[in-house]
Amino acid sequence: MKWLSSLQKWISNQDSRQFSIFLSIVLSAVLVLMGIGFYSYYTTVGKLTKRMRQINTLRQETGSIVQTYEHVRAQRAEVDTMLAKDPNFKILGYTTDLLAKLNLSAKQTTAQRDLDKRYQETTVTAQLFGITMRQLVELLKQIEQNKRVYTKYLEISAAKNKNIDVTLTIGTLQLKTNVSE
Repeated sequence: MKWLSSLQKWISNQDSRQFSIFLSIVLSAVLVLMGIGFYSYYTTVGKLTKRMRQINTLRQETGSIVQTYEHVRAQRAEVDTMLAKDPNFKILGYTTDLLAKLNLSAKQTTAQRDLDKRYQETTVTAQLFGITMRQLVELLKQIEQNKRVYTKYLEISAAKNKNIDVTLTIGTLQLKTNVSE
């Protein structure tokens, strides 16, 4: 309390002009310090709010990625189960049998390509000339009913008569024979 009494003596020894200058300096210093405090507080809060929004956006993106991953994993398991049911499936034989069943003839070519470490895609391109729209619809319906194959490409062009010419590519997935996990 000694410092308080010495401060009181010092203030009482000052004239009013010097005291008002001193008081103005002290109040200005307090206001500047408060301003610096408010500025640093609000800039820090703003930065943290911005960072929180970024983290929330990343969290949502991560959730979306995880959900997509789970969906892909489920589809992969479904595909693996389907492929395991008939490992000797031949798409060219399937296409030939299907065309014969529908009384259609076509020029067919096959192609294979690797998709990733586990799967390869085998496609058959069939060129059908002079068929009716009804025959095409029936063919596509039969292909759609078989989960093992899918329509990859379809091109329809008008023939000279009322029929159509069709180029159809269907594909299937097969497990690679030298798959190592």
